[in-house]
Amino acid sequence: MIIHDVIKGGIKIPSFSSVAIILIIVGIVFMLWQTNESNYNELNRKIYRQQQIIDSLMKRDSMLNKIVLKQNMEKKSGINIPEKVPFEHLVLIVKESKKNNVPLRITTRLINKESRFNQNAVSSAGATGYTQTMPNTFKGYAKKINLKPINTPENNIKVGIYYLSSLHKIWKKRGYSDNNAWILALSSYNAGIGRVGENPKYYISKRSFTNKYVSYILS
Repeated sequence: MIIHDVIKGGIKIPSFSSVAIILIIVGIVFMLWQTNESNYNELNRKIYRQQQIIDSLMKRDSMLNKIVLKQNMEKKSGINIPEKVPFEHLVLIVKESKKNNVPLRITTRLINKESRFNQNAVSSAGATGYTQTMPNTFKGYAKKINLKPINTPENNIKVGIYYLSSLHKIWKKRGYSDNNAWILALSSYNAGIGRVGENPKYYISKRSFTNKYVSYILS
């Protein structure tokens, strides 16, 4: 399927040559209508060639879609996203960011900081995937959004972004401004909410060990 408004703010992803594909399909239908048993094999060859053209158009536009989306994400976040990241994962990051009300710049920079967009990344502490969620955190939050506790790249993106959004909501409910809630949410993501909860003002003061981490993501 073609993605049109995948990013809040109007990023447009160009669609493939739908008119050309419609004309090809109409041509195939017309050939089927005119065919008879004697030229059935020739018809099959023509349909196969038309299908190759459709596949080529779709492949070309899939590449264009990825280029445009990647460039817009890079523009919004100020970082370079590796070419190896699958297009569908970029689309999912955008979709889940919007769904969970997390600014795309924050999500993109967090993933870059955590894993450099390496879906197979594993830390010495056992955190995994794009968003570097710990196993217990992943299982707990996967359950909250009705996901099977299987840490696929897709589930890792969904759980990581939902977890970050949940942390932000917690600090907002405690009366902190939106900016300070993000500082505390990111500090909690990095150091654990229990630790941050012991002295939130310390983490807001920019004197904590999480300051570089938070400053990078919010810069």
